Amino acid sequence: MHQRTVWRQMRISDDFIMGFVEVIETGSTEKLQELIDAEGLPINDKWKDYDLLNYALAKGQKEAAMMLIERGCRVNNRDFALPADTPLHHAIKFGSIEIVELLLRKGASIEARNSEGETPLHLSAKMRNNVFTDLLLTSLSNTTDMNYVDSSGLTYLHIACMRDNLTLIERLLQNHCEINHCINFDSPELPGYTALHCAIEFYNLDAIQLLLSHKASISVKAKNGVTPLHLAVKYGVLKYVKMLLRHSSNINLDINAQIDVDTEEYPGYSLLHFAIDLNWMSIFNLLMRYKPNADTKSKTGLTPLHIALKENAIDVVNELLSYGVEVNCVEHENNTTPLHLATLNKQLGIIRTLVKRGAKVSAQQRDGLTPLLIAASWKYERERKTMHSTLLDLPFMFMHDEVMNESQVTPQTSYVFELLLSATDLFDANPVDSRGLSHFHIVCMCLGKDKVLGYLQKNARVKDGINDKVSEDSPVWPGYTALHFAVENGKLDVVKVLLEYKADVRAVNAKGMTPIHLADQLIDNQRKEYILEELLDTLYKDIADCEFPNKNRGMTMLHVTCMQKDGKVDDEDLDDMENIEATIDDDSPIWPGCTPLHLAAIFRRHKVIDSLLLCDADPNVEDARGLTPLHIACLHNDEETISKLLKAEADVNHAVRKSSEYAGKTALHIALNQKQPSINVVRKLLRRGANINAMDLNSDTPITLFANWYSNDTLFPPLLSAYPISFELTEFAMTLKAIDFRFNEATTKAFQKINDWINGTNIFINGVSLVEIKNKNHTNDCRAEIKKLKSIRIDKSCTLYDLLLKNTDEMANRVKNTIFKKILSSAIDTDFPIYGFLLKVQYRSGIKRRNYLNFAKEALAELIPKIPLPDSCSESIFKYLSNADLDNLIKANEVGYVNYN
Repeated sequence: MHQRTVWRQMRISDDFIMGFVEVIETGSTEKLQELIDAEGLPINDKWKDYDLLNYALAKGQKEAAMMLIERGCRVNNRDFALPADTPLHHAIKFGSIEIVELLLRKGASIEARNSEGETPLHLSAKMRNNVFTDLLLTSLSNTTDMNYVDSSGLTYLHIACMRDNLTLIERLLQNHCEINHCINFDSPELPGYTALHCAIEFYNLDAIQLLLSHKASISVKAKNGVTPLHLAVKYGVLKYVKMLLRHSSNINLDINAQIDVDTEEYPGYSLLHFAIDLNWMSIFNLLMRYKPNADTKSKTGLTPLHIALKENAIDVVNELLSYGVEVNCVEHENNTTPLHLATLNKQLGIIRTLVKRGAKVSAQQRDGLTPLLIAASWKYERERKTMHSTLLDLPFMFMHDEVMNESQVTPQTSYVFELLLSATDLFDANPVDSRGLSHFHIVCMCLGKDKVLGYLQKNARVKDGINDKVSEDSPVWPGYTALHFAVENGKLDVVKVLLEYKADVRAVNAKGMTPIHLADQLIDNQRKEYILEELLDTLYKDIADCEFPNKNRGMTMLHVTCMQKDGKVDDEDLDDMENIEATIDDDSPIWPGCTPLHLAAIFRRHKVIDSLLLCDADPNVEDARGLTPLHIACLHNDEETISKLLKAEADVNHAVRKSSEYAGKTALHIALNQKQPSINVVRKLLRRGANINAMDLNSDTPITLFANWYSNDTLFPPLLSAYPISFELTEFAMTLKAIDFRFNEATTKAFQKINDWINGTNIFINGVSLVEIKNKNHTNDCRAEIKKLKSIRIDKSCTLYDLLLKNTDEMANRVKNTIFKKILSSAIDTDFPIYGFLLKVQYRSGIKRRNYLNFAKEALAELIPKIPLPDSCSESIFKYLSNADLDNLIKANEVGYVNYN
């Protein structure tokens, strides 16, 4: 703002005064001194000197202001009734103690008011400038007994109580000022406060005592319903609380007073709420002696018991329960009861007391959770996590949001669960949470058949909904039915009861698993077989009695028989090849595309496998995922089934073609990618000719998968599992290298990774590496055996060593060699312990190729009968075709795909 404009507002416009204004603006005290000496101060009836002083203070020119005061500028306005800031107001705003003291020495008025009705004392108090306030109070203590009030309702009594100025308080009270006068409720500072509120707010004990001796009310409510007693309890000063309660005129009213429910902070809180929430135990004990209403609810429905449980204040909870508080009180936001909170905190003793006093186990929060459902999620999560990580290889599934932290899962959880399970109201209803988990599910999971039967007989809705599922997004039991729960927990008697009430054995959970799947994964083998027997008998009857075959989705009674422990396959079934090769529909939710042989492999029914293979069941047939029985056996590390399938000419290098999870993987991929791979399984596959260079759709070879998983330090399993397989693989690699077998780049890198790990964990004997000793010995053995192989001829142009390097077409021509066949029929594994297996692999590949070639020649001749081809011509064509290509040619002929007639 322009200087002349500012000055015009101060009623000065002549050039003489403007000279002072310009000097004050510059802040030069020397020029001001020169101007005063030369012209004198403009002290006149227009009070221009007073205006100049205000102007200097408003501009923050401290030195200039002090010079003007010292040279005689007047410090008080002639008209005290005119509301405006005085030099003392300006000095307080400016924050200069020197000027304030100087003005007081010069007689500046403490009672002059500004436009807000504030005296300098009001102003300094609102600014929380204790130095100025105390200075002004000292000046006032013996000079005034007027209780000045500003426009916000702030009085001198309020200020004296804030600063514990007993002299002024006494003078004001003696002059009969209103002791319970409230600051305006719309004041930004201390709205609705009385002097007693202020004394407590600022912790001034002497002021509190003086006010109470003059009958100050402890019941007056400030804005939001805050009484002096609320403040005393909130700030945790026991002495104040005792003092206030002794001066109560209505103890029942004061002890139960509540904060207004529409306030943002502590809405609806009583004194007990405050004491418990803020952990003021001595105050809580004091309040309880006055017999308060301990069931008072806050705005959100929280009672003192809720708060004590949330704060885990066990002594307070016990005291409240002994006092007889309501145990089924419900807070409004989530419908949480004290029993919910006690369960969340695993407060076993409290839970026991609450249950004895009738707390409802079936009480539901808004998300449907009951105390029992919460405890069940905790208890069973740890057990299921352990089981899944060791048996199912499923990803860890978290608990409900309220129970996610694994550190919360303790042995005490089981005690909590068992205690809640014993509650008398357990069977009164069947609460269901937001994810579909019900009390009936819990009962099926952990109680006996009598309880389950009682539930079914008493509750028609439970009976009708016996196959109701937990929702598929449940992080603990996705898609489970009551039968899933009973089976997974090995409850044989419960399983029988549920089956009597038509529980569905084919119901699938979110993981695609039926109760039968879960039964097969039970650790107790005897219990597993008993439960499987019940489930499979029911499934067998369902299929046999089904009037609509389409409902069975291609599943036959033979499929079920192949899953049973003592499954006896009827001769009639075995005589019917169509029955043996029957596949479950590809879109079936359970075991899609599986043949009886697949299911026998899944359930490891070795006698059934023998019967099926004896009747020429195809060991290379794929299910809907593209898995063969051999793949399945490798998933289970089932050595016996693998041996049977390999003996039946299962294709060891058959790659999965459909499944996204196993796409492109061979049996060796699967075997080496298990958490605990079996060295015997790996050895069987390798010695049967498993291709270590085979790549899946991710360009991983079997060796790559093993190296990536088992050489990771953070995941590496016990050495007993890793070392033997690592040595087996490296020894096998050396065996092949000795005959110049080529590894692809991925396999080469993987072997290097395995070697690095072995060398990093090496064992030394007399300073020599055990690995080096082992490798050196094996290399020497390979060389010796190769020399022996090269010395034995099967004809003029071929040695046994040469056979190791032949392709399948060449081997097809050699399999008739009598010398070769004689060697194979002798003790070849003894004579050639290192390469004997490879000679057998080569022989089998030759036999297989020869059979394909013979059938392919016949098929080609039938497909193009008018163009006969010499054998040399067809052989030249066939050498560019794989066995799979030849198989397609044979099949094309069988279905008459091409017809030139």
